[in-house]
Amino acid sequence: ETPTVSPTYLYAFLVFVGFSRIGLWSFDLIERQVLQQDIPITSQTVIFNLENSATQLISMAMTYLCYVFADQFDVLVTISTCAVTLSCVLLGIAQHRQRKRQSGEKSGTREYAETGAKLKAQ
Repeated sequence: ETPTVSPTYLYAFLVFVGFSRIGLWSFDLIERQVLQQDIPITSQTVIFNLENSATQLISMAMTYLCYVFADQFDVLVTISTCAVTLSCVLLGIAQHRQRKRQSGEKSGTREYAETGAKLKAQ
């Protein structure tokens, strides 16, 4: 006998699935913006195509894992959570290094300008 599900639970489930997508889409938009800002225009096509290929490969791996761990949903959730956490950490590290590099370039430019002004004053 198939258990019946209350329509309230079904609607609540659908609403929460919709809310979970907000985080996914936000992360996707942020990741895309960071890539567009930090990658030179001449390299963007290659990088975005490489990213697309990697996404397709990982999608195939996820499908395979779903077949292997079909009865162990907790394993799939753990793998997914670890993958998302790792990607957030790596993106954060890359962004931190980029900002550090940019602030170093700005301070170096400022020091160069100040040295040039001092030389002109002498």
